[in-house]
Amino acid sequence: MRAIFFRLCLLIIPVIVGCEQQEEEILTTIQILQNQGDFTAADSLIKTYVQENKPLSENLHRKLMFELERSKRIRNDYRLSEAELMSALQKRMSDFSETEFRQWENEDRFDILIIDGNKRFANPSVSNLFFRYPELRRRRKNYTTYSQTARLVFAQAQELKAMAGTNPDQVRLPRPCRVRQSIMLKENKVPIGETVFCWLPYPSVFQTQGDVKFITSSHNPVWLDHPASKIRSVHLQAPVPDKGDLYFFIEYEYTAYAYYQEIDPGKVISFNQEESIYRDFTSEENPHEVFTPELMSLSARIVGDETNPYLKAQRIYNWLADSIKYSYAREYSTLRNISAYCYKNRFGDCGQAAILFITMCRIAGIPARWQSGFFTFPDDEGMHDWAEIFIKPYGWLPVDIYMGMFFTSMTEDLLPAQRMEMRDFYFGNIDHYRLVANKGHNQLLYPPKKHFRSETVDFQRGEIEWAEANLYFTDWRWRIVVNDITNKKSGN
Repeated sequence: MRAIFFRLCLLIIPVIVGCEQQEEEILTTIQILQNQGDFTAADSLIKTYVQENKPLSENLHRKLMFELERSKRIRNDYRLSEAELMSALQKRMSDFSETEFRQWENEDRFDILIIDGNKRFANPSVSNLFFRYPELRRRRKNYTTYSQTARLVFAQAQELKAMAGTNPDQVRLPRPCRVRQSIMLKENKVPIGETVFCWLPYPSVFQTQGDVKFITSSHNPVWLDHPASKIRSVHLQAPVPDKGDLYFFIEYEYTAYAYYQEIDPGKVISFNQEESIYRDFTSEENPHEVFTPELMSLSARIVGDETNPYLKAQRIYNWLADSIKYSYAREYSTLRNISAYCYKNRFGDCGQAAILFITMCRIAGIPARWQSGFFTFPDDEGMHDWAEIFIKPYGWLPVDIYMGMFFTSMTEDLLPAQRMEMRDFYFGNIDHYRLVANKGHNQLLYPPKKHFRSETVDFQRGEIEWAEANLYFTDWRWRIVVNDITNKKSGN
């Protein structure tokens, strides 16, 4: 049947009247095949269509080439066979049995794709099982309720609240840090002598982040973006050596600040819908912040008859903290609409939940935007995304929906009342264990990349390419190391 469907596609598509309709039809057909798991058929259709319909517009050709890339990336995200997953669960879980594995599979507890007739599980399926089903956590081998994250941020929140009565500033507790971020391109990925182009994130300067000072790098920077950039980067270039890996790195210092402000809902001012902030940050932003009928209906149900922008956003935040389960994500570049994906599945990582929060806030008439970079807990750095909302007269307020989810259902450390206190804290406030790399998603790098981005939404691990192709995450390794420093001098 698949072969027949594929042949029919080739017969039908060329006779459609009008270029735009033809382009829409081929892209829709490819999406149908990918959704069915027929990736080989989708790839063959693309290659045949490109060959038989030359010359194609540059825009359509690029879209079709990205669909080939999407297929490859999805396959990479779903590499686990059933036997491999059961083996991994056996190693990490006490009293695991095949019987309960079958039960969990029947209950749709795993992310499964049938790829060209073969059942494949998402790579982080073991971790996601523990994230989504708290009752299984105590069966993890070497399980502990202790959480450094919970204890550090709880202590900081108490300090911020104690300071609030005597210190009128919202930005407090400066934390100077020194950072080394690197990319190592594996040997034999690019011909010897060819130039490799590298983009690494670099901190921008704004209210809760400053004193940025460049220290050194593996190669002389070709470009360092301006301090207010929404996607600030350092651009490096180097030839592939005769032997060994190619190593890029940058080192810099910066200061991160915590933010705490007590909000009085009675002082919140409604927006004039003609204001630029309202227009710019309550509109749809394709492809991931789309006002679908499902999300519009959901947002209306959650907000109800509330009219105060701050309290409306709080209702959305609380619903998400209660309803969305944290999960490690497939690559964002493989998803066509992140907010719809997160809502449909009722799970997602920090960025997916943040995009769903932003979308629902915008539907409700609350200006909202993206912010991302890294968590910088001691010896525990990692990529992280969150959001901001604009509330008059208070300005932009940080909202970390992941931390709301974390204290709702992901940690057993601290007392229940303390966990709820911390959930409330992250609606409007933020700790200083942050490094911000992006203020907005889907931003454009400079100098522009010639080939596809490895990460089309965010910019954290970095990007590299050479003249002939993008170099994907599977081709290289990345690392970030953040250390506290003292007696730091201001930079720029």
